[in-house]
Amino acid sequence: MEKSKSMQPRRLISRPLEILLRVFGIWPGILYGVVCKGFWLIVMITNTTLQYLFLILHARSINFTIFLYSLAATLALSMKFIKLVIFWSHQRRFDEMWGAMSNWERGGAYMNTFDTTSKTHVSHYLANFIVAFSSVSVVLNSYSILLSGIHYDEASNGTRPYILMMHLPFDVNRQSVYLLVMFLQFFYLLLLSAGAATLNSVLIILMLYLGDQIDVICRCLMTMEEDELKTNANMVKEIIRKHQSVITFSENIESLYTYIALMLIVLNTLITCGLGFILVTAIGSPNFSMILMKNLMFYCAINIETFVFCFAGEYISAKSKEIGEAAYNSPWYQSKFHSSAVLFLIMRSQHQLTITMGKFMDLSLERFSTIMKTSASYVSVLLAMY
Repeated sequence: MEKSKSMQPRRLISRPLEILLRVFGIWPGILYGVVCKGFWLIVMITNTTLQYLFLILHARSINFTIFLYSLAATLALSMKFIKLVIFWSHQRRFDEMWGAMSNWERGGAYMNTFDTTSKTHVSHYLANFIVAFSSVSVVLNSYSILLSGIHYDEASNGTRPYILMMHLPFDVNRQSVYLLVMFLQFFYLLLLSAGAATLNSVLIILMLYLGDQIDVICRCLMTMEEDELKTNANMVKEIIRKHQSVITFSENIESLYTYIALMLIVLNTLITCGLGFILVTAIGSPNFSMILMKNLMFYCAINIETFVFCFAGEYISAKSKEIGEAAYNSPWYQSKFHSSAVLFLIMRSQHQLTITMGKFMDLSLERFSTIMKTSASYVSVLLAMY
């Protein structure tokens, strides 16, 4: 019992990530998932509405740099909101992939002779790093504001600092109410950022697990002996079935993340543009160090998120090509049956697996460089208008 339990794919996900998936109602099989989703839906709609109300009502009365930063923060939280909603709407896809990972752990007779855990530790540490970096970014962005809010002097009659600029429908002049709002904003931002980063971590885990299964197929093809090819037809059939499972798994990842990637790339490009403009215009100002600390981690977190999606698309595309190469280099020519089967495998592998933006543009490292160049050009336009 303990042995079979340890072989479950949950070992790919650390305990903190599992807790976050449970908090947002994503973990497969939980009974309170609908309650969690409903709660977060109400909270996110309320907070997002209050943020956009602030931007609409105070667009002309606040400094352009402050407005731009508030807009970037609002777009970033809107992106996290949209990401969670899209993921929830495709929850069935994630559950299917979870079941497929369980079946792959059991595997077939021949597949079980290969180790399928080579990337377990890599996915574990990468996933934790993504969530930790996002959380640290929130803490660094909020630290100075929280500190100034705690020591705020009402006699100064200055503008109260807030972590998230919102149009609040109640009086916050009392210090106790103001501090409560500040800490609620901080924990909301921290949890939502960690939850959205967890979805990026899930993509990393699924991507590396898929790459591990492709490696198993390639090793099976390359280690087949000529005598085995002539006598063991089940071996090739098992490889064919494994390849079809890999294709289905990749299509599920594509369906789950394609529209998330589309919204993420569009909004993150705009956010990167705004933050780049703030950093460039702040050079030489007296409070440049504070602005740099507040915006740089935010800027890095946004770009890392974009890089994760582009790298995932590049990685899956590169791994899918390896199957055709391994099939061609295998001793397929020894049997007419096996040559036909492997030829079919080569033909199927020519259909490149990838992740797209809204099903019309592939994600790759080249796409990431294009996004960065586009953001830089937008910054130059803003500088000309400033």
